[in-house]
Amino acid sequence: GSTSIVYAIPAAQPVSLRLYDLQGREVKTLVDEPQSAGRYRVDLSVRGLASGTYFCRLQVGKIVQQRKMVLLK
Repeated sequence: GSTSIVYAIPAAQPVSLRLYDLQGREVKTLVDEPQSAGRYRVDLSVRGLASGTYFCRLQVGKIVQQRKMVLLK
């Protein structure tokens, strides 16, 4: 299985997109690089991940957004 994460950035900036478990441990780094302005789609393979709750953290420059994700296998 897989899912997609879509985001947009208004100007060229460093971007970090990471997945964490409930204990706050980083599970996967999906993006860690400067990106130009635009809309992006990142495919997240859930292969190797256990069912449970995860947090997806997107940091663009100084702006941070975090969303909860529930994985059911």
